[in-house]
Amino acid sequence: MLRRTQIRSHGFGPLLLAGAIALAAGAVLAQPVTVEEVTVTGHPKVAPETFSYRVSYMDLDLKLEADRKELAHRIEVTAEFVCRKVDQPDGACRADAVNQARSQVNKAVHLARAHGVHPHGGGHWVPPSN
Repeated sequence: MLRRTQIRSHGFGPLLLAGAIALAAGAVLAQPVTVEEVTVTGHPKVAPETFSYRVSYMDLDLKLEADRKELAHRIEVTAEFVCRKVDQPDGACRADAVNQARSQVNKAVHLARAHGVHPHGGGHWVPPSN
C-alpha cells in the first residue's frame, strides 16, 4: 500500500530564499583586501635569526610605472638596511631579500592592474635608518 506524505511549510521558504540571495550578493560584492606593504627580510648565512622591515606603498598607484619604480627603489634601500642588520651586507643577501619582496609586489601589481584593487591599510613608508 502506498502512503502519501505531506510536507508542511512553516513559512521558512521565503526566509531561506532571502538569506540565500543576501549570501550570494555578499559573495559578489566581496573583493580581496590587501595591506599596502611588502616585507623585506634579510637572512644571515649562519645564524637562524632574520630581520624584517615593512615597506609601505600606500601613497603609490601600482598601475603607474613611475610608482612601481619608486617601490622598487624603496625595496632596494630597505634590503641593504636589513642585510646590514644581520651582518650580511653582501650582494647575495640583498638579492635574496629583493627577490622575496618582488613576489609580493608582483601580486599587488596584478591586483591593481587586473582587478582595479587598491589595497587598504598600512602606513606611510618611513625609510630605515641606523
